[in-house]
Amino acid sequence: CKLVGMRPADYLYDVNKDGTGRGTMKDAKEALKGRVELFHVDGDNCTQALMILAHKHLFEVDLVYTPSEEGMKEIEFETGKTASHSKFRMFYYCNISPKIEPLGYELPIYRCWFLDPTTVFSRLGQDVPKSDGSGCDDMANSLRHILKAIREPGVCERVHCVHALSMNPDEFCEKVENTWGWLDGKSLIE
Repeated sequence: CKLVGMRPADYLYDVNKDGTGRGTMKDAKEALKGRVELFHVDGDNCTQALMILAHKHLFEVDLVYTPSEEGMKEIEFETGKTASHSKFRMFYYCNISPKIEPLGYELPIYRCWFLDPTTVFSRLGQDVPKSDGSGCDDMANSLRHILKAIREPGVCERVHCVHALSMNPDEFCEKVENTWGWLDGKSLIE
């Protein structure tokens, strides 16, 4: 992507900076100070994940891919007959199921490929992973910081995930741990 003139990920936040266009993450944080809190997940070269905390609700995309047990029952994951049910089951069983990902992570296998600097997939992202693999350490540390921040009393009441519905912060932290705890081999929950 950089070869065709795209900017690094930290310049993709839409903040009108004196009419000049897009600004940096620092510009976005300054513009939203006191209203919302932004958490960028460093090291996530696949999606450049950005979580937004507003009015004690955290919104996230592409970090958690499977609903809580309660959510699975609520959406009738195994028994639902609609196209939406079928689509989600196909995505799960083709990309996330432990039969596909033997390590048991609740994560589509392509997410692992994007973090591996030796695969061709890692070259498809906007930013390539660090050649020494230390981007996984960066992502783990970033997730630890975010999870610690949202677990502070009174900070976050509910987490809304695009793939995993809504859950309480403790469920979300457990899901992130189960999904991404392998990054540096240490727990993400402090």
